[in-house]
Parts: sequence; structure tokens; C-alpha cells
Amino acid sequence: MNPDLENSQDDCGHDASARSRRDFLASVLVAGTAVPAALGGAAMGLRYVLPPAKAALAELLVCKLEDIAPGASKIFDNILGSRICQLRESSVPRPDQDATTYNPFKAFSLRCSHLGCYAHWEGGVRKFVCPCHNAVFDENGQVVAGPPPVGLTRIEVEVRGDLIYMKVPYVKA
Repeated sequence: MNPDLENSQDDCGHDASARSRRDFLASVLVAGTAVPAALGGAAMGLRYVLPPAKAALAELLVCKLEDIAPGASKIFDNILGSRICQLRESSVPRPDQDATTYNPFKAFSLRCSHLGCYAHWEGGVRKFVCPCHNAVFDENGQVVAGPPPVGLTRIEVEVRGDLIYMKVPYVKA
């Protein structure tokens, strides 16, 4: 041990070598909490800056064509447990649409983009309404009124023969 530090005392009569041990332990404690906090903050910052990974799509057979009448809607629960509303327009394409590629079906996740509540379809007035804050979405899922920042998430629908399929996002395990 250093003989100069052996008998040295500070102004209060405390041993100087004990203070240096205390300072060392305080430094270790500060570093032990500051480093993980800084790394956690950096990770959160990266999550904010970098775009999220795109979810894979699962193709689900949802029903037969005849199960949804023209002008009607049907609610489905997807494999992740969220609700999807499928709307069927008239079976006849508008004059400006190609009859061979016409798809009378639209589907939307009913989870509101504001707070995650479930909206519901009001077929008589052809709009989605979220009961949490009276948000209103048109039949294309776009925000008409209320606080949601973006519209409802559109789900891809495909008709093959007399079967209807939806492509819903899922998370790979």
C-alpha cells in the first residue's frame, strides 16, 4: 500500500483511501445504470427512425361467394384475433370498370387507428363508426370525422371461382 495514503485524512477526519473506494463504487453504480439506460434509449430511437418490418401475408379462405349478398357485409375474426369487415358492392361493374377484373369486395380491419377500439359498419348510411370517440370512416376506410390519424387498414380480397380469400398479415414465429 502507498505509505502517503496510509495515514492521510481529509478535512473531516475520514480516511482518504476509504473515500476513493467509495468514489469507485459510486462510479461503478452510475456506470451500471447509465450504460443500460443509454443503450435502451438508443434502441428506442432506432425503432422510431427505422421503418417496421413488413408482416407476411397469410391467405385465408373466408367464405363462398353466395354467403355475402350484393350490398351486404360480413364480419370475420382473423387468425390474430382482430376483426375484419368484408363489404360486397353490387355485382355489376360500373361502366368505367373492366368487367373481367371487377372485384365487388372490399375488406377492412375494424381496429380504429386512434386508440385501437373496434369500429362497426353501419350499412344503412354506408360508413364505419368507432364508438370510443365517434370517429367516422367512409366505405373506403378513409377518415371522415374524429381524431384518428389515418384510415382503416385495407385487407386484400381475391375471388377465385365461387370462393373468397383474404390476405391478412401475420407474424412469423
